[in-house]
Amino acid sequence: MLLHAVGMAATGDLDGVDRNAYIESFAVHVRCLRDFLWRDDRPKPEDALARDFCAPNIWEIARGELPAVLREIEGDRNRIGREIVHLTYHRLDIDAEAKAWNMREILREILACLARFAHAADPRRLAGRTREALALMRMLVPKDGEERLRIGPNLPGWSGATGPINLADVRSGTTSFPGFSSKDIESDSSS
Repeated sequence: MLLHAVGMAATGDLDGVDRNAYIESFAVHVRCLRDFLWRDDRPKPEDALARDFCAPNIWEIARGELPAVLREIEGDRNRIGREIVHLTYHRLDIDAEAKAWNMREILREILACLARFAHAADPRRLAGRTREALALMRMLVPKDGEERLRIGPNLPGWSGATGPINLADVRSGTTSFPGFSSKDIESDSSS
């Protein structure tokens, strides 16, 4: 779904609303995969974590630290929460340039980590076909200076656009409301 969302968001013939829907899908899947791959605590007992598929302490070593590009989107700004998942007044004050997503770097980190996961997971805990598909993720990682993601129909589970996708084309974000900002909201004195 992450790759499909990126492929569709980068398609030049989508209008702003459709592109934003795919960007939102991308962001939600980034958050989901970030938590699966790098989270150590389990907020809910049913939450799946990558370490569940590995021998004790293997995944914590193999995955590495949470990459800076993923720390940035959920750091002080809590970007996915404030701009995508929750309706907030905060998003009104974000300028258009700050709404652009660094999809190349985000994908580079997530896809590389999924490939590491394929190698670190215990074969008794991760199905062979899943392991093979995840191991292929390394082939998709954009190289330095490369704006194009090499994806296509020969990849397991692929259902989106084919051919190289220009990640530089994705420059949308949450909908703007010109002339209106969070400063226009009066605080409710009754609460």
